[in-house]
Amino acid sequence: MRDDSLKHQQTGADPYDSIEISKELEELRANLRWAQGSQALAVRILTLLNQQMTARDAIRQVLALVKEFTGFEAVAIRLRQEDDFPYFVTQGFPEEFVEAENSLCDRDEAGEIIRDPAGNPILECMCGNILCGRTDPSFSFFTEGGSFWSCQTTELLATTSDADRQTRTRNRCNASGYESVALIPLRSHGETVGLLQLNDFRKDCFTLDMVTFFEGIGASIGVVLARIKAEEALLRSKEELELRVLERTEEVRNANERLHLELEERKRVEQALRESEEKLRLFIEHAPTALAMFDREMRYCAVSHRWRKDYHLGDRDIIGRSHYKIFSELPERWKAAHRRGLSGEVVRADDDFVTIDGSTQWLRWEVHPWFATKGTIGGIIIFTENVTERKRAEEALRKKMERLRILHEADKSILEAIESPESIAQTVLGRIRRLLKSSRASIGIFDSDTKTARIFAADVHGESIIQVGKILSEEAYGDLKFFEQQKMDVVEDLYENPSPSPIARVLIAEGIRSYINVPLLAGKELIGVLNISWENSRTFSSEEMEIAGEATTQIAIAMEQARMRKELERYTAELEDKVRKRTAQLEAANKELEAFSYSVSHDLRAPLRAINGYTRILLEDHEPSLNPEGKRVCSIINESAQMMAKLIDDLLALSRVGRMDMQLSSVDMQALVNSIYLELTTPEDRMRIDIRIGLLPGSSSDPRLIRQVWINLLSNAIKFSSRKDRPIIEVKGEQDGDKIVYSIHDNGAGFDMKYVNKLFGVFQRLHSKREFDGTGVGLAIVHRIVHRHHGEVWAKGETGIGASFHFTLPKGDLK
Repeated sequence: MRDDSLKHQQTGADPYDSIEISKELEELRANLRWAQGSQALAVRILTLLNQQMTARDAIRQVLALVKEFTGFEAVAIRLRQEDDFPYFVTQGFPEEFVEAENSLCDRDEAGEIIRDPAGNPILECMCGNILCGRTDPSFSFFTEGGSFWSCQTTELLATTSDADRQTRTRNRCNASGYESVALIPLRSHGETVGLLQLNDFRKDCFTLDMVTFFEGIGASIGVVLARIKAEEALLRSKEELELRVLERTEEVRNANERLHLELEERKRVEQALRESEEKLRLFIEHAPTALAMFDREMRYCAVSHRWRKDYHLGDRDIIGRSHYKIFSELPERWKAAHRRGLSGEVVRADDDFVTIDGSTQWLRWEVHPWFATKGTIGGIIIFTENVTERKRAEEALRKKMERLRILHEADKSILEAIESPESIAQTVLGRIRRLLKSSRASIGIFDSDTKTARIFAADVHGESIIQVGKILSEEAYGDLKFFEQQKMDVVEDLYENPSPSPIARVLIAEGIRSYINVPLLAGKELIGVLNISWENSRTFSSEEMEIAGEATTQIAIAMEQARMRKELERYTAELEDKVRKRTAQLEAANKELEAFSYSVSHDLRAPLRAINGYTRILLEDHEPSLNPEGKRVCSIINESAQMMAKLIDDLLALSRVGRMDMQLSSVDMQALVNSIYLELTTPEDRMRIDIRIGLLPGSSSDPRLIRQVWINLLSNAIKFSSRKDRPIIEVKGEQDGDKIVYSIHDNGAGFDMKYVNKLFGVFQRLHSKREFDGTGVGLAIVHRIVHRHHGEVWAKGETGIGASFHFTLPKGDLK
């Protein structure tokens, strides 16, 4: 050993060789440690798999051992489940990763599994490759044992294609940060039943020997899993077989019990039948309704006490006797119903009949077949019910509904004014007459000047001498003062009056014996009488009196409505005449205003031009002879003349706003405001001003007039914020119901809110000409234009802080 060292020193050996030898030794030691550790891991896994436990518990403990031994970030096992291979157990993988990668099946847009021509599901990603055997050992990332491993997935994806990797990979492992990934198949008897997945964020976690080791472990896991699955399936089959044996045994026992019970039941049938017949007899006898049971020969089998009472049978012994012999007067239609019941049909009907005292009663009855023990029809059961009171109530309700319908239709006609008072009265009379079953109904309208009554409307059953339009004397209706007290004249029998009036004699001659005369009042004024007549004597009910009074009220309303309509028509004609005259006056005033505008535009401008011209000549030709005060006076004269010209222009503009015909259309406010701002400012202005134009909804307005509104408001905002270091102007709009609210705000000079009412007046200024130029007409023009659009305009401000102006316009969507 010493000789070798000496020789090494003598020959001058390279020290790097020692380093390489140390690395090799360290690698050998690591491999030895891995071999010893992996052998121990294999022993522990095999020992664990040979214990009695469920497949899930076994896999969970195996993964815990692998994760503890390797120190890998995440481990998992997939197992076959029908067509897919979802995760069976995972440790270390995030829930979102497991959920996203759980299914390997490729699916179409409808979510259905896509299959190959052989009908096998197409499994995606590298896991699908291992499970389907799609590997190529010529590539370094596939092994001879059919596994996949990579210590640098980022580099692998960058240097290989989908064709190299045998499939389209999802790359979710790499996207989740896993650089080291290994996928080892789990096989049992040559069939791949799942795979073992090992992931870590670090690079270079695997060696080929390590992957080969886990392939062996995977084979053992696959065999043991198949055995555990088979044992679990055998256990389930055994439990199912035992359950079926128990169920079959229980079925046999139940069948024996049922047979025993049926034998006993047969013994009780006859006794129960006899008891049932007795109960049925007692039930029928004591039933609260009229009820009778008959055999096929229509002989009584049982009958209720109510039947005996309703049909006056008393205590007679009728059991066994024929129903047709006891009631020999039964009509044939009832016997036909009995025959239908005996043939198996259920028959129901309502019948009316006249009693001995002449009143009408209604009977509701039903016929039901009853069946003998062998299923044959043994006879019929008849139920009867006296529904006279119910029928009378229904008839009263029908009359009430008809009465309300008549009043409603009359009200509708009156309110809608779709008919004349005569036609409304005619309609009401016809329905009232039919509702009250009277012979005739008519209306007489009084004429106080001629002391006559004219038949306004009539509805007569048959012929009558009293026709519509016939003129009668007021005395035909009796004492009118009686009617003025809102009283009805009721006569139940004309024959009882020994001295009938002329009209009464006419009524008697026409066969009328009773009538009601109801006063027709417009307010408190008696305008006519409603007459309702009958051919028989009668006692009038309160309901009939109410119907007559309601009909009279409706007709009176129709008459008053007609009078008011005529008055309205007269008033409308007068109003239209006034409108025509007022329109003519306005047109004349407009012409005078146009003439005045022309005069202002031409006659006033001439002296202003003369003042400007002579002042300029004075300054140009005689400037040397003018002292400074004279020059200043000439300058003031010139400025004043220019100011006067601008005032004339603004007044003419204000005048034109009021006379201009409006042409409404949908206006694109966004484009309009942007174009006006560009017109009013220079590039230098736009560099200095902070303009903020928000979303401006379109509106229905006159484009020319609204353009003038925005010109005036934007000009004011630019002018009054010009002295700020950074002027800010904000324009916005928002919808409020069926209108749009526009606003413009600036951070300029502002104003005191106590003077806000002066802002929109002509020549009203809140700042001196020395501060800001202007005539005080611009906001008056804005106010007039907005009001012509039926909108509103208002302002808010604070001195030195700024001002905001708001106005509304009708909503108008741009097409």
